[in-house]
Amino acid sequence: MEKLQEAITLVEMGHVREGMKLIEMLTKEADHQTLYDIARVYENWGHLEEAMKIVAQLRAFYPEDGDLGIFAAELLIEMEKEDEALEMLGQISAYDDSYVQSLLLQADLYFMQGLHEVAEQKLLKAKQTKPDEPVLAFALGELYLERGDFIKSAAFFKEAEPIASTLPEGDLYLRLAEALSRGGKFEEALDYYKKGLESKKELHSLFGYGLTAYKTGEYKTAISALEELKGLDPEYTTLYPLLASSYEEEGALDEAIEAIREGISKDEFNEDLKVRAARLMYRTGNKEEGEKYAREVIALNPSNAEAVLHLSSMLKKEERFADMVELLTHVAEQGDETPEMIWDLAFAYKEAEEYEQAREQYEAAFPSFTNHEVFLEEYGMFLIEEGEPVKAAGILKQALSLNPNLYHVEEIISRLEEY
Repeated sequence: MEKLQEAITLVEMGHVREGMKLIEMLTKEADHQTLYDIARVYENWGHLEEAMKIVAQLRAFYPEDGDLGIFAAELLIEMEKEDEALEMLGQISAYDDSYVQSLLLQADLYFMQGLHEVAEQKLLKAKQTKPDEPVLAFALGELYLERGDFIKSAAFFKEAEPIASTLPEGDLYLRLAEALSRGGKFEEALDYYKKGLESKKELHSLFGYGLTAYKTGEYKTAISALEELKGLDPEYTTLYPLLASSYEEEGALDEAIEAIREGISKDEFNEDLKVRAARLMYRTGNKEEGEKYAREVIALNPSNAEAVLHLSSMLKKEERFADMVELLTHVAEQGDETPEMIWDLAFAYKEAEEYEQAREQYEAAFPSFTNHEVFLEEYGMFLIEEGEPVKAAGILKQALSLNPNLYHVEEIISRLEEY
């Protein structure tokens, strides 16, 4: 061991040739334990082929040694020979002390290959072998979290809590918090986020904490978490829409607008941010800038229904019906219209006194709104104005069947049936 340490020191001090020559000499005369140590040194230095030669030499003496099998498999993985590594791991006996470790490595490899069910089987077999081993519970928690089985994931992470102190600070609690949050258990998740973030400021987890706090209505907590995240990484653009929404919920509209503007400055093509900007600007009376943002989104992506419907609604409130028609017909020409847009276009044509076009749009929208009392009432009233009382009465009766409390509609139907 002294000679080996001398060789390591020589290499670390820059005398690489002398150090490597000494290790080569040691390899020829070393006992098996020293050979094993030399193999580990080679591995640490990235000399994987040399390490593998020594491990193969040792396995010739100890073919049933599971630890050597694990070592060989790890080297094969580093050499990107995953299939050979799996074959090596599969040879380790179920009675060997390294068997559970071999199953863990196999699970990792199968998961990386996208064979999640096989990975799960390997981990469950390991858990069956050592049912009280928290490391296995943690591994299962990770697998289920990655796979989207959040309730299972949370259960296994909780089982792994006894080893929380042996993991990187906060890791277990932050993973458990994510599993709980994504599984819909927001209140419980908040406690674990707090616990994990006390020792580890992880960007993804700070965002998860902010999102979870938002979903529980703790908007001040959400703002605090997201502002901290912004301070650590202003380029984490996903935070800005949520931060703006949190400020908006608190009634802090100026701060919400500032968050949106910051976000757009970081990601000028972010449609969600610009739609939110359009809504906030309109809400605060800055209609021109709100319209500008909405039109920017539509110019980039006419299929963004949220932007189109928001702008259509703005134009409707301002009674700019010709602009509504222009907007909605342009979107329709792109083939991106939705039933709501067809309804809006029918209304715009009606108000613009283009009645034939309005009729076509109402008829086109009708199949999508047979259970929508507001649409049915509007369509029915339009038909009355167009001199079609029988058809109007039928449409209005549909609205009344959906809501028997529409007494004014009931009166209109009675009058229509008198004629």
